[in-house]
This record gives sequence, structure tokens and C-alpha cells, in this order.
Amino acid sequence: EMLIRVARESAGLNSWTDEDAVFASQFYTDEQQEFYRGLKTSPDGQARIRDAWEALIEDIEQARQKKLTAQQETSLVERWREAMAVFTAHEPALEKATDAWMEAGFADSNYRNRMPFSEDTWRFMKGLIARY
Repeated sequence: EMLIRVARESAGLNSWTDEDAVFASQFYTDEQQEFYRGLKTSPDGQARIRDAWEALIEDIEQARQKKLTAQQETSLVERWREAMAVFTAHEPALEKATDAWMEAGFADSNYRNRMPFSEDTWRFMKGLIARY
């Protein structure tokens, strides 16, 4: 319920179902779920978030095909962190829960196709983040 609502009211990167909410809620505490229940985004805000994510994912896909400078890598990491902050508010516990949800989602062959971006994108960014 909580994550369905967040997905519908925020970026809308994916069409969440009850199954998605049950799967994701395994990784979030009641307090974290309360945080998500409190998120509200206007239609314009939703469009800005969605557009920022789409541009970021496109840039990551292009970056995976070439050698990046340290400045380009740092820029992607900063943009990723800011995009994720919409859902994590830079809170370490929420970041950890989101990371666990992502890892489990990509590991689950029945759920993998529901993830908001490719596993290659996720692994690429995890590698960059580990360096910065």
C-alpha cells in the first residue's frame, strides 16, 4: 500500500501493483513506511522527477559505453544521489533499505522485470558510488 502510493504520487517510474508493494515492504521498517506515506508530489513535481530520472538513466547508459573522466564519474554519482534522495532523503537507513530492495529485486527472477531500470545500470552506478 505504502509503496504503491509513493510510486503513483511521485516519480511514477513504474506502475506498482500490490505484489510490488508486498515485495518492497519486506525491506522497510514501519517508520520508513510512514515516511513514504507522507511523500506528496504535484503533477508538475512528478514530471520533473520523471524527466530527471529519464535523463539520468540515458546518460548512464551512454556512460557505460565509454571511458569517463573522474569529473564525469563524480557528476553521475552526484546526480544519482540527488535522484535517489527523492525516495531516501539522504537518510542512511532508508538508503540501506532501498539498496536491499534493489539487490533483492534484481536477484529475484520473477521480480527483476519490475525494477525501474536495468541491473546493468544499477551495477554500473554501484561501482561508481563505491569509488566516490
